[in-house]
Amino acid sequence: MNSTENKWPPQSCGMPEIPDGYGIVFQTQLLNVYFNSGGPSDYAAAAYSRNFVRLCDLAIQEYRFARVTLMEYINTPNNVMSPLFIATGHFEQCIHAMRRAIRFARHKNGPRLPRTPVVSSDVASRIRNMRDAIEHTDERVRDKEIQHGDFLIMAVRSDGIELQGEDILYTELHEWLCQLQQLSEFVASHPKID
Repeated sequence: MNSTENKWPPQSCGMPEIPDGYGIVFQTQLLNVYFNSGGPSDYAAAAYSRNFVRLCDLAIQEYRFARVTLMEYINTPNNVMSPLFIATGHFEQCIHAMRRAIRFARHKNGPRLPRTPVVSSDVASRIRNMRDAIEHTDERVRDKEIQHGDFLIMAVRSDGIELQGEDILYTELHEWLCQLQQLSEFVASHPKID
């Protein structure tokens, strides 16, 4: 577990870039479906596959937006906080999309995928726990469980994100998103995956 001490507010951006061409797989999948009759023929299985790919794209796009706004914060005078808060929102959306994508991938009716760490129980738990920390902050405020000094929103650090004891490094997030990209390409490009 990393501490926010000496890492917040961030003085640098340790977020690796996502390669060009990542986060645009859903279009490929739709073309494959409509012009090649690709994907599962079962409607429920098709819904899982298409949503999985769409959410992988969304998570990658939100990561990119978070990186851009974090860089904007780093490169402007530190009395301008709005880019940091905007980055926080993009990280929240990235985590939400990842949580949903991983749930589709792990569901018994989800796409049949090669074994990859991002869909493991460990990663699924870490993403779920961060998502829960985001979602339940309002309950902690309402139930007066917030202590003086607690972050009321996700702490966007130089090296990762943190909230309520949950911590994800940017290098981990980047690795997981690249794995999701590979899985979504696998799902989108298969003519038939029944």
